[in-house]
Amino acid sequence: MFKIFYYSLFQISIFIISTGVMANDETKIGQTIQITLINGIQKLDARVDTGAETSSISAINIQKFERDGKDWIKFDIAHPSLKKVETLEEPLSRTIKVKRHGGESHKRYVVKLKIMIREQAILEEFSLTDRKGYEYPALIGRNILSHGFIVDVNKD
Repeated sequence: MFKIFYYSLFQISIFIISTGVMANDETKIGQTIQITLINGIQKLDARVDTGAETSSISAINIQKFERDGKDWIKFDIAHPSLKKVETLEEPLSRTIKVKRHGGESHKRYVVKLKIMIREQAILEEFSLTDRKGYEYPALIGRNILSHGFIVDVNKD
């Protein structure tokens, strides 16, 4: 896990050096960051994971339904760290299979959510999973980092 993390950081560093891109305070993020759901009103703390391709968010009561001939997902954003549960309905973007270390694979629904990181609005995919056993209700993967963010592990 750490090998992938450090390898990803190495690749990002090489990209910065080779392209001459310099990170400023708005694009530099640490191992954790606060995001805001634009569809809702909640601010969530998120863990940055350069090894994760797709971001994920803590969701329960996940239900697939049909609206206008298309698949939609109804779910509750819920986590012990949040003050309240928020119900959202979003079109299904795709379904992915996730295999845990040494465990069986299971499917996860993926929806596009609009979030704010600092002053930047981002529409990106999040897989839905119950993250109550994790410290952070959201995980930021490479799909969001590719919007111009640089990870600085020394930054909080």
